[in-house]
Amino acid sequence: MTARLKSRWAAGEPAVGAWCTIPSSVPAEFLAISGFDYVGVDCQHGLAGPDALVPMLQAINGHDVPAVVRVPVGSGWWIQRALDSGAEAVIIPMVNSAEEAAAAVRHCRYPPAGERSFGPIRSELVLGTAPEDVNSAVACLVMIETRRGVEAAEEICATPGVDGVYLGPADLAISYGLPPRLAPVPGPHAEAMERVRTACAANALVAGVHAANGEQAAQYLRAGYRMVTISSDLAMMRSYARTHLRTAREAVES
Repeated sequence: MTARLKSRWAAGEPAVGAWCTIPSSVPAEFLAISGFDYVGVDCQHGLAGPDALVPMLQAINGHDVPAVVRVPVGSGWWIQRALDSGAEAVIIPMVNSAEEAAAAVRHCRYPPAGERSFGPIRSELVLGTAPEDVNSAVACLVMIETRRGVEAAEEICATPGVDGVYLGPADLAISYGLPPRLAPVPGPHAEAMERVRTACAANALVAGVHAANGEQAAQYLRAGYRMVTISSDLAMMRSYARTHLRTAREAVES
């Protein structure tokens, strides 16, 4: 089996994806056929729990698209559950130290590199069953999204086994006393984001980030981010609905 995301990054190509927050295989499937380099399932702030996760991954995997799962917490159960269900990469939120990053890595890797329990179930359909091959194929992405995490960015990025850092701009903005924003806010917020991106580059890690739309995603890609999520299913549906409803109402009111 091919580690598509890690192979893409190794070839110097960025990955542009979309996010699923609706607990249904239908929007997951439609995003999977839309040409994205990956489709993420958000089990932290999205509405998908363990029962909805498997059908969503089946819909994504069925169209030969890498599936990424953001787990709700850094627990070994959730990380291993997501990987066993067919995720090619996991995103672990609120990582604030090298110790927490190392714990995330251990849950992603089979012994002797980690402590993931062997029970591939669906994952054998995606990455096979050989522990050594799976260890090298799975992408472990930790999130830096607090002031404390930024202060430990260099140590987190130097943690063996971490493949990348997925920045959380909104939580990071709140951490600096600002309203939640997905775009860099000039000053400490933008400086913190650049510090993390630079730490990733220094350690040959993937720098990932969540964007609000395609234009913002393009700006992040030009800035050196190698994994950018354009938007979510629910956000895209809401934006489309508002835009076309406004167009229709303007025609009536004119």
